Amino acid sequence: QQYGDPVLSQKSSQGALLLHLLSKFCNSFSDAIDGKGNDASATTELYGGARISFIFHGIYSRGLSEINPFDELNDQDIRTAIRNATGPRPSLFVPEISFEILSKTQIQRLREPSLQCVDLVFDELQRVSMQCETPEIARFELLRDKIIDCVNALLRQQRKPTKEMVANLIAIELAYINTNHPDFIGGSRAVSTTLDSIQRDEARHSQASDGIEEKNSHPKSDSGHSSRSRRQASSSSTSSASRQNRSAERDQSLFSQLFGKREKSQKGNLSYEKPIADHEHRLSLAKVPKSVELDIATDREQIETQIIKSLISSYFSIVRKNILDAVPKAIMHFLVNQTKQDLQSELVGELYKEEMFDSLLQENSDIAQKRTQCTDLLEILTRALEIVNSVRDLKV
Repeated sequence: QQYGDPVLSQKSSQGALLLHLLSKFCNSFSDAIDGKGNDASATTELYGGARISFIFHGIYSRGLSEINPFDELNDQDIRTAIRNATGPRPSLFVPEISFEILSKTQIQRLREPSLQCVDLVFDELQRVSMQCETPEIARFELLRDKIIDCVNALLRQQRKPTKEMVANLIAIELAYINTNHPDFIGGSRAVSTTLDSIQRDEARHSQASDGIEEKNSHPKSDSGHSSRSRRQASSSSTSSASRQNRSAERDQSLFSQLFGKREKSQKGNLSYEKPIADHEHRLSLAKVPKSVELDIATDREQIETQIIKSLISSYFSIVRKNILDAVPKAIMHFLVNQTKQDLQSELVGELYKEEMFDSLLQENSDIAQKRTQCTDLLEILTRALEIVNSVRDLKV
């Protein structure tokens, strides 16, 4: 059974044998992916479809989760995008177009890892096809090589539409920024969160400053205890009133910065040359530099930057979740399941040709020799067994 029966010379018998071998290979390939193969019970390593699942959830998912939405994007880039989005007009609010531009730039970074996931599954399917070689197919070296070539050609054929679909998934996310998504933080909530965070930071800084002042004003003797108490009470009331005034001024300043006009004077934001007076007491304007860069950010620009970062982080998380769910589904449909479905028809169409029967079913010379030796040995053992039985039944 290990070396099989001799191949008959009739074309009908050869055709039946070839169909049997192709069908058995296709079943073995599907079982390996579905977890029903002979190696599915192995406990030493993952096999077949389990390795594809590991690619989806252990490699691809982890890789996308480690992508920081602000990699290759600093505060200076965000400020520049905001300023460019306003054009020549001073803006009253944070321009929405800057959020869309920056979000699309970060979403585009999900494309390359997704395409790499297709290649990883493609390589794994090739590995599965190499492991599905049955002992019967191993008898025919040319047939085995032809089957592997057909499987690889089919996988390459299916990889192209799979990559196109994955690229389209990224393009779909880039085509429309859905700010009405139920999980999106939204502009009003982003502003509120940013202002609350700034107020908490300033409150902690104010408390730390008051603590340092009280520590520095601690008396060195006990003789002035009453006067010290009065000074501490006066200092406490003064610092409390000062904090309230600072809080009111800060809230008014933040509101005016976000919803009012920009300051007319923005000294230090742009680098320019000072006007030069000529001998006739006429002033000439400064020349526009070739590259205009922003300097130290104003309070309003810092708040706008934090708001944009909150919006980008929220929307990027939504898109990443969508891509993590859609890409494995697309790969399974266009590459894995489609290959399983078309494999048998592809093998029959390419290999089941009468003029190829003799070459495909040509056995290796050592296989035929070993089968002949096994057949002769089996005949000798059968004859010896008959002799032993006849001697045992002989009546003395």
